[in-house]
Amino acid sequence: MRTTALIACASAVAALSAPAAAQEESSPRRTRVGLGPQLVPSFPGSDKVSLRPFVDVSRAKGDTPFEFEAPDESFGFAIVKGGGFAF
Repeated sequence: MRTTALIACASAVAALSAPAAAQEESSPRRTRVGLGPQLVPSFPGSDKVSLRPFVDVSRAKGDTPFEFEAPDESFGFAIVKGGGFAF
């Protein structure tokens, strides 16, 4: 559990630090940080759950809305985006 918390904190710090090129842009960047508890099953379909920290860090430029992310969504990137869908 400590490893998970350390990884979450390190991810939050990395996401909050902006590179020099991003600081020079005209449109401001917004950062949203969400913290809270999360119940996680031991494995898919398990009746046993454990309490773990939930950390969500999102960034957006200017007036662009934050992207939707499900609580159990992992890191990744879309290969194809268009028409409201991403694969």
